[in-house]
Amino acid sequence: PKTFLITSAVPGEGKSTVAANLAITVANGGSNTLLVDGDLRKGVAHEYFALEASPGLSNVLAEQIPWQSAVCTTDLPNLTILPRGKVTPETTMTTEFLPQ
Repeated sequence: PKTFLITSAVPGEGKSTVAANLAITVANGGSNTLLVDGDLRKGVAHEYFALEASPGLSNVLAEQIPWQSAVCTTDLPNLTILPRGKVTPETTMTTEFLPQ
């Protein structure tokens, strides 16, 4: 496979940890690997690699920068990360719309 998607319906189930470990494993296997943190509210993938969260995916989606300029290198060979980017009101879902 060329693409993996890690998701769940509940916060706190370890999606970021699984995605980061899978990306490390694939990169260690010799494949060029891009880890994209698509959690625009609470993404933490950048923290695992001691990187800044911004610029990142939210900036790319807002058409502020091209995606290539938001990609960060890591200390691991073959592994790069596109972090979540800056958390903005547009990327933050409020709980007022969620069922109680």
